[in-house]
Amino acid sequence: MKRAMSEDPVLALPDVSKSFEVHTDASDFALGGVLMQECHPVAYESRKLNEAERRYTTHEKELLAVVHCLRVWRHYLLGSSFIVRTDNTAMSHFLSQSKLSSKQARWQELLAEFNFMLEYRAYSTNSVADGLSRRAELDQVALMAMNVTVRADSRVAINIGKKIRKALTRDPVAQQLLKLIESDKTRQFWQEDGLLMTKGRRVEDLGTILVVVDRFSKYASFIATPKYCSAEDITQLFFKYVVKYWGMPQDIVSDRDSCFTGNFWTELFKFFGSQLSMSSSYHPKSDGQMERFNSMLEEYLRHFVSATQKNWVKLLDVAQLCFNSCKSSLTGKSAFEIVNGQQPLLPHIVNVPNAGKSPKAISFSEEWKQNIDLAHSYLEKAAKRIKKHADKNNRSQEFNVGDKVMVKLLPQDRKFLKGRDSCLLQKYEGPLTIVKKIGKMAYKVDLPHW
Repeated sequence: MKRAMSEDPVLALPDVSKSFEVHTDASDFALGGVLMQECHPVAYESRKLNEAERRYTTHEKELLAVVHCLRVWRHYLLGSSFIVRTDNTAMSHFLSQSKLSSKQARWQELLAEFNFMLEYRAYSTNSVADGLSRRAELDQVALMAMNVTVRADSRVAINIGKKIRKALTRDPVAQQLLKLIESDKTRQFWQEDGLLMTKGRRVEDLGTILVVVDRFSKYASFIATPKYCSAEDITQLFFKYVVKYWGMPQDIVSDRDSCFTGNFWTELFKFFGSQLSMSSSYHPKSDGQMERFNSMLEEYLRHFVSATQKNWVKLLDVAQLCFNSCKSSLTGKSAFEIVNGQQPLLPHIVNVPNAGKSPKAISFSEEWKQNIDLAHSYLEKAAKRIKKHADKNNRSQEFNVGDKVMVKLLPQDRKFLKGRDSCLLQKYEGPLTIVKKIGKMAYKVDLPHW
C-alpha cells in the first residue's frame, strides 16, 4: 500500500500552473499532511510530536500541523493562492482571532506570508492526512493473534491447527526457514506486502568483473563476481553464463589469477578436454584482445557510474548488448550477427506509438533507449582512442637467430642476481645473443651465468 501511494500513477509531479490543496491532521503523538493537486497527492509529510508539543491542546496541535506543513512546502506555496483543509472546526476562526498567546501570535505572523483559505473537512473524509498522523498497530495485532489460545472444546480449531503443523513438517521450504530462524540467519530475507522475499547479493559484495570473449566471433559476456571469489565460485559462474549457452570451449586463454592457476580449475577442465593456456606476465600483447576489451569496458563504466559507484552492476547489461551489437571494421558484422545470423532489434530502434497506460513502462523504455544511445557513442569513441594509442605505441620488430638484443629485467628476474644490489641494477641486461626463435614475438637468448 505504501509503495502504491508513493509511485505513479497515484503520486504526481507538482504543476505550478495549477492550484494546490493542503490537507492536515494531528493526533496525540504525531502530525501529518498531504499536498494535493486535482485529487492527486504531490507530497507527503509527517513527524512525531516532542514532549512539549504533546501537552498542546487539540486546537494547537491541529494548528501546529498546518504551520509545519506550510514551512516544509513553502517553496511550492509561497506566491500562489491555495486551500488548507482540516477536520478541526475551530481552525477556521484562527486568522481572525484577536486574543492570542505569544506562540499563536508567532504562528499567525508566519501564516500571514501565505495567501490561503482555511476550510473545514469532516474527519471521515480526511483519511490521507489522518493516516499520516497515526501509527499503524500491525505488529501488536500480529502479536495478539499469536497469543490467542484455542479452547479445548473447539474441535474444528484444534483440527485446523494439527493440519497446519503437519503440513509445515512436510514443507521443505518451511523447514529451511525454521532452521534459519533458529540459527538467527534472517538477514537474507525481508517482508514486503505481507510476503517473505529473498534478498539477492548486495552490490557491496561484488567487486570484480569476469570478462569472457569468444575468439572467433568476439562475442563478450560480462559477469559481476564477488570481491573474494574462489575457483569453485568462478567455475559455477562460468557454467551458468557461458557453458549453459555456448557449450564447453575447446581451449581457454586466461590471465594468471590464482583462481585459474589452482588445481581445481586446471584439473576440472582436463576432465572436459579443454586446453588451458595462460597469458604472459608483464606482457599485455600475449592476450591483447582481452586487454582491449577491458580498457573499453573500464572507460564506459567510468563515464556512466554514479557518484556512489553502486550502479555499475546494472550498467553491465547495456554494455554487453552494445559491445556485441557493434559492427567490426574487419568483418563488417557484429558479434551478435555472427553468432545468431542477424542483428538484434535494439530498444532505441523500436518506435511504436505508446498508449500511455503505464508511465513506469514508458520511463523504463526511455531510460534503456537513452542508455544504449550513449553507450554506443562512448564505446565507439573508446575503441577509436584505444586503436590510435595502440598503433602509435606499436613497435613490433622481428629478430633473427644470432642477433644481439638487450633484455629487460623484470622484478621476478632480479632475485637471481645474487651479490648485486637491485637498486643499482640497469633496466636492461646485455647485449645477449638470440639462439632460437620460438614465435613471432618470443625468442630464446643465451643468458650469462649469474
